[in-house]
Amino acid sequence: MKRGQDHPASLVQRALRTPTLDLLRYAEAKQKFERDYLIRLLKLTDGNVSDAARLADRNRTEFYRLLQKNGLDPRMFRGGEEHVAIERQE
Repeated sequence: MKRGQDHPASLVQRALRTPTLDLLRYAEAKQKFERDYLIRLLKLTDGNVSDAARLADRNRTEFYRLLQKNGLDPRMFRGGEEHVAIERQE
């Protein structure tokens, strides 16, 4: 189709029915962001909680609480081991 041409009604209807992104409730989105952020920090620091907490500008005790809340074990990120999937514990 050339620019400026009308789109077929079927194409428009299909686009409107297809969700373009996964909408989460605010609390769920915040939780997902927090968990993903912690995982990135732990990967970056090879599971070193002191370093990860320092990067996050949090004390270690608070950081451990966040890890526990998100079901993350820093040992999973140590020793250069790559873990393809980290199961979410709810």
